Order: sequence, then C-alpha cells, then structure tokens
Amino acid sequence: MAEELQDNKARIENFSKLFRKMEYEIGKVVVGNADVIEKVLVALFAGIYPEKISKLIVIEGLGVPLRMLKEVREDPPWTRIRNWIKKTQGYTRHRLRQYPNEEEGVQRMRSANEHLTPEQAEHLTRHGLRKNENGSHSWKYDPLSRVLSPLRYSESELQELRSRIDCPTLLMHGLESWAGDPLADGRGEVIRGAQSVGIPEAGHWLHHDRLSLFLETVQAFMKEADSNSGSDK
Repeated sequence: MAEELQDNKARIENFSKLFRKMEYEIGKVVVGNADVIEKVLVALFAGIYPEKISKLIVIEGLGVPLRMLKEVREDPPWTRIRNWIKKTQGYTRHRLRQYPNEEEGVQRMRSANEHLTPEQAEHLTRHGLRKNENGSHSWKYDPLSRVLSPLRYSESELQELRSRIDCPTLLMHGLESWAGDPLADGRGEVIRGAQSVGIPEAGHWLHHDRLSLFLETVQAFMKEADSNSGSDK
C-alpha cells in the first residue's frame, strides 16, 4: 500500500514537471483524457494550482461515480484493505491474454468498442499491443488499475479541491458510459460555471467513439471561453 501511495506521489510530481514544459509550449489549456490515473490528476492539479490553468477540459475525469464509491465505503476500513490485498494478489497472478497476431487484437478491439471505425480500431490496436517473447501479443495494460485503493480522499476533500478550480471548465462524458454525468450526480456541482456535455452514441472512449463531434464540442467551448475572457477585460 505504501508503494501505491508513493506511485501516486510520483505521478503528481511527473505531471507537474510535464505541465511546466507544456505551459511554455502550448499555454495553460489542459485536457484530461480517459486514462485511469492521469484523468483524475488533471482535475486535482487544477484544484491545487488554479492560477496555472486558464481553461480545463475533463473527459470523464472527476473520479469514480458516487454510486460506485458508496458500495466501497459502506465497508469498514479493515474489510476494504483486506479486499484490496486479495484483489491485488489475484490480479498479480493474472496472466494477460495473448493473441497470436495483431489481427486478432483488432477483432477484439472492434467487438469491445462497436463505435470505432475499422481504421481507428487498427490504429489503437497497433499502439496498444506489445509483443511477447514467444511472438504473441498482449495489451499494454496493467490489470491492477482496476482495483480501487482502500485509502482515498474523502468526498468532502475532493469537493473542496474541485471548488478551487477557477477557470472555464468543460466536463465531457459518453451517454453510453458507466461514468455518468458529473453535474447530475454532484461531483462537478462545486466547479463554478462548469458545463457538462454528454456525447451520444459514445462510451467511456467518447473522444474515439465520436471524434468529429468531440472536436466540434471542444472547439466551440474554447471559442466561447476566449470570447468571454475578452469581454471581461
């Protein structure tokens, strides 16, 4: 567990270093994607350093929906920790599925993500697979990312951090995703002036499932935020 906390600390430090480089190259606009870890760090970073962010776009990145956390938090801490150890040990012994070739990986990608075009599925598979020593292929994926940490920020602490976000904020979610609308369930209600947009016919990978609509939505948000910023001067 100590290692997990150290890993999270290292991720935040690395993100901070990356942001300092990004700030010089592309300004202070931050987009948090749907990665299990980094998506959450983007919103936390904006709450920790609100003065550093001028626009924020969060793609299903306000953490686990409250309805899912409720099931975990109903257990006493010793039960949560025991379950975490059991699941972690199970996934550590878990052997990733091996595909004899990339083509079978593409088929799996398309069956699991029906909104992807054949070209998208091939592109994502090519960059998402790694070659094993025996010549087979497996996903570049850590199954431990599925296990919720038993030591978490309290919801009041998270809300306090989110309330410090002080820039135009766009919260995006897929209407077919498990993540839900963060404004409707309360996670994003403390972010002043935040907009929430649900993308139809899209799941957790909404930026892949409906790329054109995703880009249109982002561009419209950026244009509106720039216009409002200019009128405030």
